[in-house]
Amino acid sequence: MGAIQDTPLTHEVRTISPRDAQEFLLKVRNQSTLDRRQIATYARDMKAGMWKLNGDPIIFDVNGVLLSGRLRLHASVQSNASFPSLIVRNVDPAHFDTIDAVRRRTVSDIMSIRKERDGRALAAALTVLWRFANDDFTSQRNRVSSQALLAILEENPDIRFSLRAAKIASHLVGHGLGTALHFLFSQVEPAKADDFFRELAAD
Repeated sequence: MGAIQDTPLTHEVRTISPRDAQEFLLKVRNQSTLDRRQIATYARDMKAGMWKLNGDPIIFDVNGVLLSGRLRLHASVQSNASFPSLIVRNVDPAHFDTIDAVRRRTVSDIMSIRKERDGRALAAALTVLWRFANDDFTSQRNRVSSQALLAILEENPDIRFSLRAAKIASHLVGHGLGTALHFLFSQVEPAKADDFFRELAAD
């Protein structure tokens, strides 16, 4: 067997500093144009201390070349902030399609992996809530990161109740938007929020 197959995969969870990120970026396989908006979004979350350990690892091949994680590392350098990550080393580059070169995992994907009920609608509702909170609902100029949306869910787990309550009227109001509206209404008058959606569904 060749050297690649004989080299065992290794993994670790560690905090990556901006200095580490600069070092990792010295040898990168993917040379495509950087998504500056995505980097800015990641950097904003890192600087605000919102970044959480997720399922996307930083991946290196057997020669120490970076296969995946380029945008996150650039965000660390740009924000001058450290972030936690899983690191996987010694991956065979011949059998790897870099995550940065294909469709990135969306919040809907994450919700499905976590087996959240009506994950797509839940992701849409979290996005609406983020845009309301950040005065971005009308313009929608800013890209919303999965980290920011998962933080909203962690801080407001009752939105799952709104997800169920709004479903009865999803034929009239999009399930995600309806969930966000029910959640906002319920912060003022929970009973009236339920009544409103029941009446809407009955029309």
